[in-house]
Amino acid sequence: MKNQIIGFGYLVLMIMMSMLYAQTRVGDPGVSFDSSKYDSRYPQMKEWEKAGVRGGVPLMNNLQIVKTIDAGANSIVINQAIKDASRENGLVAVLLKNGNYTIDERINMRSNVSLIGETREGVTCTIRMNNNSAFYFDDVEYSGIYRLTIQGSWGKPKYDWNYSLNANDELPRNDNIAVKFRKSTDCWLDKVNIYDCAKDPVRVPSNHITLRDLKVDGAHKKAGGAQGYFFIQGAYNLITGCQITHLRHISLQGGNVEYNVVYDNNFRQEVSFHSGDNGNNLIENNTIVLPWDMPNSKADTPNAVYNNRNEPNYYAIMGPWSTQHQNSKNPNFIFKNRCKEQNHNDATPWSDPNVLYKGPRKVKPADPSTNFPAQPLSETPTGETLYPIVLDNILSISNDDVELRSDNKVIFSPNPARNSIAITGLKKPTLIRIYDLQGVVVKEAMSNDFKELLDVSSLQSGTYLIKLSGSKTFQLVKI
Repeated sequence: MKNQIIGFGYLVLMIMMSMLYAQTRVGDPGVSFDSSKYDSRYPQMKEWEKAGVRGGVPLMNNLQIVKTIDAGANSIVINQAIKDASRENGLVAVLLKNGNYTIDERINMRSNVSLIGETREGVTCTIRMNNNSAFYFDDVEYSGIYRLTIQGSWGKPKYDWNYSLNANDELPRNDNIAVKFRKSTDCWLDKVNIYDCAKDPVRVPSNHITLRDLKVDGAHKKAGGAQGYFFIQGAYNLITGCQITHLRHISLQGGNVEYNVVYDNNFRQEVSFHSGDNGNNLIENNTIVLPWDMPNSKADTPNAVYNNRNEPNYYAIMGPWSTQHQNSKNPNFIFKNRCKEQNHNDATPWSDPNVLYKGPRKVKPADPSTNFPAQPLSETPTGETLYPIVLDNILSISNDDVELRSDNKVIFSPNPARNSIAITGLKKPTLIRIYDLQGVVVKEAMSNDFKELLDVSSLQSGTYLIKLSGSKTFQLVKI
């Protein structure tokens, strides 16, 4: 079963109350790229479009809810539900009802099983453990967390930023990481809040991970030794739609780091190529604002908590900070970002939308603002983007407003399909129609019994909607 899921993809979408048009999101199933905007001088474009979960992050309504947990549960209860759910076929989920949950030991995620919160702000998972990782994806695939809040139990951090003080390690006996992906592929966080973590909010020594629409604020450990990082350590990862602030670094670091895409985020925090990445990473279409109270090493920040000439000097995009670190093996690409450094008199480096920037040029330059130099205008991508994603309105489903259901008795399998789809659980002979994503009927059939084997071998590969007569429910399938 595991190999079949890898080879053919996975269930894309499940319940839809009515036909509607909605805009696809970066990282969704079925998104495409505009080949007319490819620039042959940048073959990396073909690699960047592979970033994130291959096939897209499954919309949560696609997942069958096989376990539901009520508020007040702890890690033992959640782990048991995940273990039980992993015995089911296909992509399944455990639903956390609104309320508070105690994370007092590691939550071990499993392949093909996701956690879904009833609402993003209504489900709070409070971390009450000092070591290890609170949510741990260890050698798993097709697993994710949707729509909930992960909250440290230690209150708000005393220091918003790293001031190069030993006191910036506020929890010296606590190395907890809120979420870690280790040797995992095709996994995700979607619409998740991570507040007041201990060491790191997210650490990703993995490939093909999508981190989408996260709100990350605060870390208690922002001293030396890789503390307080939003930490990307693998390749082909997609970071999009995220709001991140009050950490030590957003860091892409290490020899495995290549072909990551950081696209359309809102950071109040610098992005660092901290040490020894392989290059060929893309930073495009982001808003990066350094607040006025971020350290600038000049002891001149008005009303800052600390002003000293030993404090770090933050710039919107950084290369290696220390001569003990290594430079990127290949250049990284910076394009169409909106950078504003309030801590440097409102400077706006790397913000010309017509200019491509590449770097870092060297380790610890005298002037970090020159470390990603502008390229000649002749080097500007001909399609005006290095990530030509197409986000059209398509026949789709509301991701948050549709009620999750676990009582749907009509089963479509396999999904994806090659030649035929078996439909079981019908209560009477039923007219079955298949629509393309433009709403055109491409095939219809009448079931003869309470089940039907539907021949789809004549359809081109793609994504389709199946509708049963007399029902408002649609099933989205891949062929």
